[in-house]
Amino acid sequence: MNIYDLSDKAYTGKVSIWKNTKDKLVLEANPDGNWSNDDVEALYAKLKSLAKEHNATINLFKLDKDANELVMGILTGRGGHPYLAMIPKDGGTKAKKRVKLA
Repeated sequence: MNIYDLSDKAYTGKVSIWKNTKDKLVLEANPDGNWSNDDVEALYAKLKSLAKEHNATINLFKLDKDANELVMGILTGRGGHPYLAMIPKDGGTKAKKRVKLA
């Protein structure tokens, strides 16, 4: 299963890994970057090794912590910025809509 199948927010470009001022490893858009959604498992392995080496944390978003199977991918956040996320393989639970009762 591919992240492109599950989310319309999938990031389609390449990214680089940066350490920000809060000691978090983050992804930054870079056309010449080494990583994309096609090799996200290798990206996550690299992030883990860099986090241990530089005493930093990984900026990772988990949509549904109770889901059984998660798929990792790079999604597009506010302003088009990429971030690493784990979303449920089945697309997750859909939000309930508000219903006017009275």
